[in-house]
Amino acid sequence: MDVTGKTKDNVKARLDLPKHCRRSELHIQESANNKLLKPKASYSFTMEQKRKICE
Repeated sequence: MDVTGKTKDNVKARLDLPKHCRRSELHIQESANNKLLKPKASYSFTMEQKRKICE
């Protein structure tokens, strides 16, 4: 559920994705100002969805 400090989905893992996986939508992307962006996975929850699950 994308809990800070609990997920193993970090920048190093995302940099390894092109070697092991064909999910190009999850690969690290470089922004216009040369910062690395880690896109959200399609299966991750929004904050509203997380709240509904935890009710």
